[in-house]
Amino acid sequence: FYTYQKLIALRKENPLMVYGTFTLLLPEHPTVFAYERAYEGETWLIVGNMSEHETRLELSEIATETVISNYDKEYGQLDGIILAPYETFAVKVAH
Repeated sequence: FYTYQKLIALRKENPLMVYGTFTLLLPEHPTVFAYERAYEGETWLIVGNMSEHETRLELSEIATETVISNYDKEYGQLDGIILAPYETFAVKVAH
Protein backbone atom coordinates (compact mmCIF):
# COMPACT_ATOMS: atom_id res chain seq x y z
CA PHE A 1 0.00 0.00 0.00
CA TYR A 2 2.83 2.41 0.89
CA THR A 3 4.45 1.88 -2.52
CA TYR A 4 1.21 2.75 -4.33
CA GLN A 5 0.86 5.90 -2.24
CA LYS A 6 4.40 6.90 -3.17
CA LEU A 7 3.77 6.21 -6.87
CA ILE A 8 0.63 8.35 -6.85
CA ALA A 9 2.54 11.17 -5.14
CA LEU A 10 5.36 10.91 -7.71
CA ARG A 11 2.86 11.29 -10.52
CA LYS A 12 1.21 14.31 -8.90
CA GLU A 13 4.52 16.02 -8.05
CA ASN A 14 6.41 15.39 -11.31
CA PRO A 15 5.05 16.69 -14.63
CA LEU A 16 7.60 14.43 -16.33
CA MET A 17 5.40 11.43 -15.47
CA VAL A 18 2.41 12.97 -17.23
CA TYR A 19 3.82 15.13 -20.03
CA GLY A 20 7.23 13.58 -20.67
CA THR A 21 8.14 11.77 -23.85
CA PHE A 22 8.17 7.98 -23.70
CA THR A 23 11.02 5.97 -25.20
CA LEU A 24 10.95 2.18 -24.96
CA LEU A 25 14.36 0.61 -24.35
CA LEU A 26 15.28 -3.05 -24.86
CA PRO A 27 12.11 -3.89 -26.83
CA GLU A 28 13.33 -7.40 -27.57
CA HIS A 29 14.39 -8.30 -24.03
CA PRO A 30 12.34 -11.27 -22.80
CA THR A 31 12.11 -10.28 -19.11
CA VAL A 32 13.12 -6.63 -18.63
CA PHE A 33 10.71 -3.77 -19.29
CA ALA A 34 12.67 -0.51 -19.52
CA TYR A 35 11.77 2.94 -20.76
CA GLU A 36 12.76 6.58 -20.41
CA ARG A 37 10.58 9.59 -19.71
CA ALA A 38 12.01 13.03 -20.54
CA TYR A 39 10.60 16.48 -19.91
CA GLU A 40 12.14 19.95 -19.69
CA GLY A 41 15.73 18.72 -19.52
CA GLU A 42 15.16 15.95 -16.99
CA THR A 43 15.22 12.24 -17.87
CA TRP A 44 14.09 9.30 -15.77
CA LEU A 45 14.80 5.66 -16.52
CA ILE A 46 12.24 3.13 -15.33
CA VAL A 47 13.25 -0.53 -15.23
CA GLY A 48 11.38 -3.65 -14.18
CA ASN A 49 12.60 -7.24 -14.10
CA MET A 50 9.42 -9.19 -14.79
CA SER A 51 11.06 -12.52 -14.00
CA GLU A 52 11.48 -14.71 -10.94
CA HIS A 53 15.16 -15.05 -11.90
CA GLU A 54 18.11 -12.68 -11.62
CA THR A 55 18.70 -10.83 -14.88
CA ARG A 56 21.73 -8.94 -16.13
CA LEU A 57 20.99 -5.40 -17.32
CA GLU A 58 22.94 -3.92 -20.24
CA LEU A 59 22.27 -0.18 -20.38
CA SER A 60 24.87 2.56 -20.79
CA GLU A 61 23.05 5.14 -18.66
CA ILE A 62 24.40 6.39 -15.34
CA ALA A 63 21.88 6.98 -12.56
CA THR A 64 22.35 10.26 -10.72
CA GLU A 65 19.55 9.74 -8.19
CA THR A 66 17.24 6.92 -7.19
CA VAL A 67 13.62 8.07 -7.33
CA ILE A 68 11.98 4.85 -6.14
CA SER A 69 12.97 1.20 -5.82
CA ASN A 70 11.46 -1.92 -4.35
CA TYR A 71 14.94 -2.83 -3.07
CA ASP A 72 16.88 -0.72 -0.60
CA LYS A 73 19.74 0.26 -2.89
CA GLU A 74 21.18 3.16 -4.78
CA TYR A 75 22.02 2.90 -8.46
CA GLY A 76 24.96 4.29 -10.40
CA GLN A 77 26.43 2.77 -13.56
CA LEU A 78 23.66 0.58 -14.97
CA ASP A 79 25.70 -1.42 -17.48
CA GLY A 80 26.16 -4.96 -16.24
CA ILE A 81 24.19 -4.77 -12.99
CA ILE A 82 22.27 -7.82 -11.88
CA LEU A 83 18.57 -7.26 -11.25
CA ALA A 84 17.03 -9.33 -8.49
CA PRO A 85 13.80 -11.21 -9.23
CA TYR A 86 10.99 -8.67 -9.78
CA GLU A 87 13.31 -5.75 -9.00
CA THR A 88 11.83 -2.47 -10.20
CA PHE A 89 13.17 1.05 -9.96
CA ALA A 90 13.07 4.57 -11.36
CA VAL A 91 16.19 6.70 -11.48
CA LYS A 92 17.18 10.10 -12.79
CA VAL A 93 19.84 9.76 -15.47
CA ALA A 94 22.46 12.07 -16.94
CA HIS A 95 22.54 12.61 -20.69
